Amino acid sequence: MAVNPLDALFELPKSIEIEGLAKFDQLIAQGEIFYEEPTYKSFEDGDFRVQFLISPSTTKKPILSEAEQAPAQAKKRSPFIDPDPDFVLGPVGPEHTLIFNKYCTTRPMYLLHTNDYQPQRDGLTDADLKAIRSLFSASDQEKNMVIFNCGADAGASQGHKHFHMFPRPEMGVMFPDALTLSLDDVMSDTKVPYKNFSIGLEAGITVSPLKSKYEQLMTAMNTACKPKDRALDYNLILVKRWMAVIPRTHASLDGKGHTNSAGMMGWIWVKDDAEMEFWMNLGVAKHLTYLGVAA
Repeated sequence: MAVNPLDALFELPKSIEIEGLAKFDQLIAQGEIFYEEPTYKSFEDGDFRVQFLISPSTTKKPILSEAEQAPAQAKKRSPFIDPDPDFVLGPVGPEHTLIFNKYCTTRPMYLLHTNDYQPQRDGLTDADLKAIRSLFSASDQEKNMVIFNCGADAGASQGHKHFHMFPRPEMGVMFPDALTLSLDDVMSDTKVPYKNFSIGLEAGITVSPLKSKYEQLMTAMNTACKPKDRALDYNLILVKRWMAVIPRTHASLDGKGHTNSAGMMGWIWVKDDAEMEFWMNLGVAKHLTYLGVAA
């Protein structure tokens, strides 16, 4: 049987994580990467469990507005067109480059971006999926997660297409961990008050079946959302055992309570205790429902 060319992964150095972590720490020591060891606080809002990651590094991160992420502005302002060579780890295939994130909540935190400008609002292409799967396969899949904040309302900070990879939280923090996910059918956690769609991944999944599962998730999301809610921004989360998408309608509430893919999974990044209190006063589940689409 002929092998699908899409499934032939790009070769990456086996030492990429070891060397990447050493370089990451060096850039922190030089003051080039902003990172402070975070603290964690868990909280339960009814049946919904969340964990706050408190990191002052988030205060320094610039977040472009939706207007600034429009193609004409985003291309002009993109930090990925000519990235700082000190931050570059190397190419991932012909269309993507792996770099360090400058504003980090975890150690380490990588960005995978398209070399040519593509809008962050666009969906995943075959080339995106192949680069993501190649990077994920070359890393510790038990430890890491990949996220894609598709659009400004999904919490994207830049309008040039990019993905994040970083160490995932402990097992059980993100709600799909607790589900017995099907390898064939899309499922939702009914305890979560906003629409969410997850599917299980077989060990060593290749790119073509991963593409099929991504398409299943997108079909499920678009079918479940009312016509006026379609063509939404969304969050995508990929770990070793599952992939999930969550439709979004808002990035924040009047500029406060901003979150991305990790936050919609129940792993919420805040700058300090005061911002955590803001979330809790709003009602965590209520605010996440406002940011997403009510179930």
